[in-house]
Amino acid sequence: MGGRPCVHPARKLFSPIRTSPIRATTHRPDAARAPDTHPCKGAEVPIWNQLRQSAQTMQGQLTAKKNELKSGAFRDASMAICALVAAADGTIDPSERQRVASLIVSNDVLNNFPADDLQRRFNEYVTKLQADFEFGKVSVLQDIGKTKKKPAEARAVIQIGIVIGGADGTFDKSEQAVVREACFAVGISPEEFDL
Repeated sequence: MGGRPCVHPARKLFSPIRTSPIRATTHRPDAARAPDTHPCKGAEVPIWNQLRQSAQTMQGQLTAKKNELKSGAFRDASMAICALVAAADGTIDPSERQRVASLIVSNDVLNNFPADDLQRRFNEYVTKLQADFEFGKVSVLQDIGKTKKKPAEARAVIQIGIVIGGADGTFDKSEQAVVREACFAVGISPEEFDL
C-alpha cells in the first residue's frame, strides 16, 4: 500500500466530502452473497456486510444531524422517499410495507416526529404510488424536491432513502433508480452517492 494507511472501503464510503453506498446491483440471491476482497488484507468481506456497514455509517451521520432535521418539509420528504423506495419495483406487498413502516418507527432521526403522523403520511404516499405508480411518483418526487433549498435536509432525505433501501441487505437496481431520481429532484448529483 506504499506507506498509506489502510482504509477499509466500507469506512471511506461515507466521508464528509463524498458520500456513496456500496451497491448490490442484482436481484440474484447468489450475487448478494458474493464475497468482496478487502484490498489491504485479502480477507473476504461479504457484500451484504459492506452494505449493512455502509447503511449503519450513513445512519450515524444522520443521527449526528438529528437536531437540524425537524422541518415539515424534511418530514414529508422523508416519508415520500421511504414510500418510493418501498414501491420502487412498481408494487408494494404488505410485508414490505410493514418492514419499511417498522424501520421508520425505529429510525432515531425520524423520532423527531410523532409516529402516528409519520405512518399516516407514509401510507398516503404508498396509496398514491399504488393507484398509479408513474403519476404517483411525479407527485412524490415533487414533495421530495421541497427540501432542495436546504442542502443538509436534501442530503439527509437521500441518505434515508439509501438506508431504507439497504436495510434488507440489498440495494437493488429499482431502488437505486428511484433514489437517483430523488437526487435530481433535490438538485444533488447522484454520483455524490455513487448512484
